[in-house]
Amino acid sequence: QRPDTAEDDYDEDEDYDEEVSGTLLGFAEEPNRPLTSRYFPSKIGGKPAWLNLRNIPTAPKCAKCGQILSFLMQVYAPRSEEQGGGDGAFHRTLFVFICRKASCLATAGSVRVLRSQLPRVNNFYSSEPPPPPSKEEDALTKEEKAKLESMPFKGVHLCRVCGVKSATRCGRCHMAYYCCREHQTAHWKAEHKYTCSPANANGEKAEAEAKAKGRSARRTRQKAWDRLKALVFPEYELVIEEELQADIEEDYSKEKKLLDKYEQEQSSMSKSERDKEDQAFRTDKGLAGAFAGVDAAAVRQAIAKGKGKDKITDKKAAAPDAPDRSFDRFQALTRANPEQVVRYSPAQAAPKKAHNVAIPLAPTKPKPGTPGGGALWICEKGQIDEKTVPKCVCGRKRTFEFQIMPQLLNSLNIDPSEQDSLDYGIIAVYTCSKSCGDGDKGYFEEHAYCQQLSK
Repeated sequence: QRPDTAEDDYDEDEDYDEEVSGTLLGFAEEPNRPLTSRYFPSKIGGKPAWLNLRNIPTAPKCAKCGQILSFLMQVYAPRSEEQGGGDGAFHRTLFVFICRKASCLATAGSVRVLRSQLPRVNNFYSSEPPPPPSKEEDALTKEEKAKLESMPFKGVHLCRVCGVKSATRCGRCHMAYYCCREHQTAHWKAEHKYTCSPANANGEKAEAEAKAKGRSARRTRQKAWDRLKALVFPEYELVIEEELQADIEEDYSKEKKLLDKYEQEQSSMSKSERDKEDQAFRTDKGLAGAFAGVDAAAVRQAIAKGKGKDKITDKKAAAPDAPDRSFDRFQALTRANPEQVVRYSPAQAAPKKAHNVAIPLAPTKPKPGTPGGGALWICEKGQIDEKTVPKCVCGRKRTFEFQIMPQLLNSLNIDPSEQDSLDYGIIAVYTCSKSCGDGDKGYFEEHAYCQQLSK
């Protein structure tokens, strides 16, 4: 990533004592700076901080159920000329939208990725790093910041709730815009009916009447606020750090030794003995078996807490014939950093966080989850070959760039008890190998694949 502001100070002669793996990890943290477009943020939830401020897209819809997709995250990932981006991708952001229904995620188009990129000299931002946030901006209240972020950009109107391009507006004040009826209704009940009118006279009257009704009115409005907030995922900053090679080598070495020992023992047993021993090995030794009958939410929670499959038990689970090697590797590569929500390991050299210097290209046969090795799959079932990924509209192949981890779900305020609530294994994002297109003309769709855990 490039420096965030002009005040960022990096020592380019600093020596790194620890070798990095070449993979960048993303962590969800409470924001301590504005996550607006001028600062080129990587972020989770809230409203998109659009890069191209003129040709903003309308709300993408799920290819299966037809409902408007929710904004999940954006990753600021500029590409240099050596990385295939040229000057046209000096600024480059990938926006991910997702359907909240788990049953839709097996269908292509239930997760959609939009790419926006701009040259260093463009119509929206200075060619120099942005100044640090002003004291005036820091002093704004949450309501004032929300109003500032929802202001239209040169005739482009954004939904007051989710921040996508909208054409429908309030019939009374003609000032508030919405992408759909659901968002308009929710915003009206929680906020807009108290402020909406040409001169705000009706709004002041409604506010006074609500106050006069006392606790009942406050509870009603609080419920409306809760419903409104539920339409948008909680906002976090996506903080990027480098993965240390020592962390993954040590953990993967431990898992490999256990796996080798397990296979040696299994080769000398009968099938009935293997079934019995395998069940005990899966629950006692920490290696993953098949996922049949295992609750996906339990797997996700165990991973997020840095625990292995040894902490997951299910009496209904069938004894597997062999351990799930993909889950073993997934566990090994994430154990040192169990709270990671994004793994950025593209085929091209990834930009170093602090210095904007390319990390060396991956070896000839890189392993999954490392630069050039493709996605770090969470289980054997449901993997895809990169050759099957649809080509870009320019005719070039799409290559793996980053993946969204299941740990993110623990930060999205999702109730797993709700029917068909959002759940997934990993989401792999594939982008044009040359990052094609003129960014001034708009946003370009890329490809996402959702691998789900078997239940």
